[in-house]
Amino acid sequence: MNLFKELDTNDVELLKKLNYEVEDRNLKDYELDEVVDKISKAEVENWDKDRNSTILSTAFNELALKILECNEWEFEKRLKLKQVLDSTQGIEYGWIDEFGTKHKQAKKDYFEQNYKLQTIDETIDNKIGTCWDIVEVLRCGLTDECILNYSYIVIYNDDNKIAKHTIMVVPDKNYMFYWLDNKYGVKDNDFIAFDSAKQILRHVVNEFPKWYGIDNFDKSKIEIYKYGEPKPRMTYSEFVEFCRKQEKIEL
Repeated sequence: MNLFKELDTNDVELLKKLNYEVEDRNLKDYELDEVVDKISKAEVENWDKDRNSTILSTAFNELALKILECNEWEFEKRLKLKQVLDSTQGIEYGWIDEFGTKHKQAKKDYFEQNYKLQTIDETIDNKIGTCWDIVEVLRCGLTDECILNYSYIVIYNDDNKIAKHTIMVVPDKNYMFYWLDNKYGVKDNDFIAFDSAKQILRHVVNEFPKWYGIDNFDKSKIEIYKYGEPKPRMTYSEFVEFCRKQEKIEL
């Protein structure tokens, strides 16, 4: 990077144009930005044009290689994310009580008293699970692919509803974030890119009234936690308590 100390004004403008193209592609890798920043802030001293041209060429080559690397990484990452998400597509939304009965809907009290978090194999084999169960299937798949992942729970405190939704969030090296959820987060068969995990969480919160049929929605009743891997067989209350002991998120 020390090669790119000084370039004349025309060279800097050319590199700025290349940077605009990079930004249009949402390629915000910090190393690439660092190179562009050093070039664009270069001060002019008495460099002969031949040396300027050499440095300019080197700078363009560095940026071009990084663009290529980012594009290849992005394609491979999205392909893996799609494969992991596809592994949950055969799982219908619901749960199984201790008597082996499948429920797609159940009264709040019955669910709270009888739900237990399934093992990953149970969720896959039974082909049914809540968002809590499905996040663990996603976590397993992403971890197996060595893809960094974070899980969040959004809780709406309402005595009459079970308004608690979990999601998986995956950051990438270009400072974009993807929302993995077998019901939401994908549009036109592609992942929706967000600028931050909090942007995803704000979107989820805004969808709560529609998802859960909440009238007079009050955002002050929302709690959000970033949580790690829970133990299987946790009861409803044990899982919620487990999440509440972890990192609380303020939007």
